[in-house]
Amino acid sequence: MILLHTTKYGDSSIILHGFTREQGRKSFIIRGVGKKKGSSSTALLHPLSILETEIRPGAEYSIAQLRDYSAKYPLHSLRSSVVKNTIAIYISELLYRTLRDSESDPALYDFLENSILALNGLESDYGNFHIWFTIKYISFLGFMPDSASLMAFTNFEPWQREVLGQFLTLKTDEAMKLPLRREWKNEFVGALIRFLEQNLGQRIEIKSVNVLHQVLN
Repeated sequence: MILLHTTKYGDSSIILHGFTREQGRKSFIIRGVGKKKGSSSTALLHPLSILETEIRPGAEYSIAQLRDYSAKYPLHSLRSSVVKNTIAIYISELLYRTLRDSESDPALYDFLENSILALNGLESDYGNFHIWFTIKYISFLGFMPDSASLMAFTNFEPWQREVLGQFLTLKTDEAMKLPLRREWKNEFVGALIRFLEQNLGQRIEIKSVNVLHQVLN
């Protein structure tokens, strides 16, 4: 499971909102957090943590309960880097706000997991990663036009269409090195989110995007 968000529930329970390869978006509850000696640590519950989970048997519960969980990958770099961690928070919030309850989507899950591992593995030149990810994610949802159709695409300003075309055609490592002015990044991400709002028919409030812009500036 890819962890998107956590919600405190009662005095000693936490609800995990995540995206699974087998069932799509799902929520799970952990009861008695911190009470059982040797139980899984809440320190693992970071945005975009990739978790191996063990579900407690019992069909009588309205929401599945986790017996235990552990980190599938350590993701040390993602946690130790302020910039990477802020990007992870932005991505997790974007997914939490836009991924709807759905059936299994292994291709999307694999893309998300591979993207998380890619961000964790980058040693430099990851200041464009949030832009690259947002574009690829919108493409996975089926809303992004191909590069050949961009000239007639009126949802973005001319310079934004040019930048979008570059991200769609460049290899990932090349897209990471694409020189973009600070204010362009901010405006471009805002335009991408507004475009996603139009296609999903819902308001998308990403609170972490302002913090991300401050960290990257």
